[in-house]
Amino acid sequence: MSGPGIVHPVPPEPHNPADTTMIPAGVVTIGVEQRDITVDSLAESFEKLGLREEFLETAPAGFADRGVSLHIFGPDGHEYLRFDCFDEVPHYHYNRKTTDGTFHNHQILFDSIANGDEFNWALNCLRNRLPQMLTEAGGQDIAASVDPGAVDAAIKRVEDLVGQRQTA
Repeated sequence: MSGPGIVHPVPPEPHNPADTTMIPAGVVTIGVEQRDITVDSLAESFEKLGLREEFLETAPAGFADRGVSLHIFGPDGHEYLRFDCFDEVPHYHYNRKTTDGTFHNHQILFDSIANGDEFNWALNCLRNRLPQMLTEAGGQDIAASVDPGAVDAAIKRVEDLVGQRQTA
């Protein structure tokens, strides 16, 4: 298992398809979503999944944050990785599939002092560590098929898209 963090009994909050731009990157797809979240908005999302009570058991009181999320989906539609490049509490997730119906959502806080800006760090991870990170998230079959050229082309589109959103 990767470094310290919290393993949540619920999956990460689902992305909002209406707010997410999907960018094909070979065997994976990168979803780019601008998010503005609160405990209430998260509880509403988890209620739709039938997991409101489980979420509220670990929800930080008064949590609110905003920023870009990069969702990394496999060809099966499962979100294996997420980078939440948030203003207040940047973090990322390894979202391992399980066969017993439980969740293994490993959230790791991002250290911006040591690593700089999370968005740039995340893009570097996608360029240079994506197979290893997919393997950590249980996507070893997908990791073996990652095409670095397709990922790099997708990252250029992500950078353009996020730049456009930040200037809008």
